[in-house]
Amino acid sequence: IDFLDIVFRLEKGFGIKISTAELSADDILTNPAYVKEGRVTADGLAALKVRMPFADLTKFAENPQVQNFGNRLTVNDLCNFVASKVGA
Repeated sequence: IDFLDIVFRLEKGFGIKISTAELSADDILTNPAYVKEGRVTADGLAALKVRMPFADLTKFAENPQVQNFGNRLTVNDLCNFVASKVGA
């Protein structure tokens, strides 16, 4: 629920629309073409970087366990995302 609240506040505060797909990578993180034995493959990391160019995935790439992905997005990543949406 906190995540939804953050998205709502970002949309309202910056006058932007945020689709679920923009900040979610569930389709990549559950795709057997990108995940093997609970770890994101090199192809999966490449897909994540395309989907989320605003995110610094360096630390996640060091230990790309799917279960840890949500813990790797930072406030700075969200700031970069908003900046990309508003054209800053």
